[in-house]
Amino acid sequence: MSNQFGPSPDMSAGQTWALRLLTARANDDSEAAEKLFAEAASADFDHLIERLMSLLSLVGMQLGGCMGTAGQ
Repeated sequence: MSNQFGPSPDMSAGQTWALRLLTARANDDSEAAEKLFAEAASADFDHLIERLMSLLSLVGMQLGGCMGTAGQ
């Protein structure tokens, strides 16, 4: 997931969704973010959990990277 500008071919559907959601929020595109979240929430519970876990993982990796370079 080193590509900061778009999904890489080896990303899962959940990771791609999480990246799209974060990109929408970063661009202040609330409508796109709401659509993505509604899409995930309208599917079955397992689908929603997979998407949310991908989101948490992506955010955690980004925060871990930021915290790892904060002391440099």
